Amino acid sequence: MGPEKHIIRPYGFEKNSFTPERKTLTRKQQIIAIVAISLAIGAGIGGGIVASAMNHERPVATAETEATQTQSANSEVAVDSVTETAPTTENALDQKTEIYKYNKAMEKYRVMSVDEFQQLTTDEQLLYVQYVIDRTVIGGRYDAIYGKGKQNQSVVDFTPVSIDNSGQEIFDNSTFALQIAYLQIKVTDTGGAEFDLADCQKCLSFVFHDVGKDKIVSNSYTAQNTFMETLDEPIAYNILETVTNTSDLLAGTDENGNNIQYKVLTSLNDNNIMVEGKYIYHEFISYDGTRQATWLLDNYQIKN
Repeated sequence: MGPEKHIIRPYGFEKNSFTPERKTLTRKQQIIAIVAISLAIGAGIGGGIVASAMNHERPVATAETEATQTQSANSEVAVDSVTETAPTTENALDQKTEIYKYNKAMEKYRVMSVDEFQQLTTDEQLLYVQYVIDRTVIGGRYDAIYGKGKQNQSVVDFTPVSIDNSGQEIFDNSTFALQIAYLQIKVTDTGGAEFDLADCQKCLSFVFHDVGKDKIVSNSYTAQNTFMETLDEPIAYNILETVTNTSDLLAGTDENGNNIQYKVLTSLNDNNIMVEGKYIYHEFISYDGTRQATWLLDNYQIKN
């Protein structure tokens, strides 16, 4: 089941810097990229709140505007005080024009080390990453890299999350989550922008069922995490696969004895490598108090 069975083109990762130029990788990065790409079968992005925003034109947020928005967001939000609502798939980002009011409440998660962040409960990790996802899309960064007319880019159609998602929808949402992860930047002391490795790695909590030291279920997580540590700038993530089979919604328990619902997906990449992955459906309360959901990769195995 090791990565030596995979032969994947390393150009799935390309230079970001808000241009579609191809990134030149060192030999070390090429090797890591091959491993990371081949193992990247991901999981769903949750929330059902990204879909419509991706279809709207928005200006690209610069480091300067992001800094201004952060400084002007003085409203403290009681994240622990949530509104219990029925699961919904109709919370569009274009209805969340005041997302920056949550900046102050989310700051405690932003400044955490990755290790500290991974010690939080899964639900608390997910509420922060959902905020990162929404902020990235609202700010226009996704469209700037993956929008219409961009060369060598793979635009993914996000599908609102529900237990009725098809296997391809689950897989594509996973790809979208990883694309968002690799776009993370932070404002420097001089007003510029640089790659935000910590938020990039924190976003993996939206892809994998269990993350952190001694808690790795899928070694795909290790490959992604390792590759991220070689980067010094945002990059584009352009890996698409075809799901050939999806199981019915199944019930069981996880390693901690919790009841779970999951689907088993079989997917095929461009090199005819077939992989079977187990994706757990998980609901959580997001940063804005709405109930959201995601599919998290629990395990996988190579079929050929």
